[in-house]
Amino acid sequence: IPVTEGGLSNLDNEALWCSFHHHLKHRPGVHVIGDAHDLSLRLPDGRLIHCPPRGIHTRRTQAAA
Repeated sequence: IPVTEGGLSNLDNEALWCSFHHHLKHRPGVHVIGDAHDLSLRLPDGRLIHCPPRGIHTRRTQAAA
């Protein structure tokens, strides 16, 4: 739930997306589906784009030195 619509400003209600997906979610007719742990965008044509949040929910690996 967006903070502007009464949602809480805590880690359970917020997610960090890349710039592309963040701007895409603000386009007319695009709907966010899911929660901060598993997000998707439904586009106006019905397509569903899975775009998990970045940060603490994403595993990162380091190259061996």
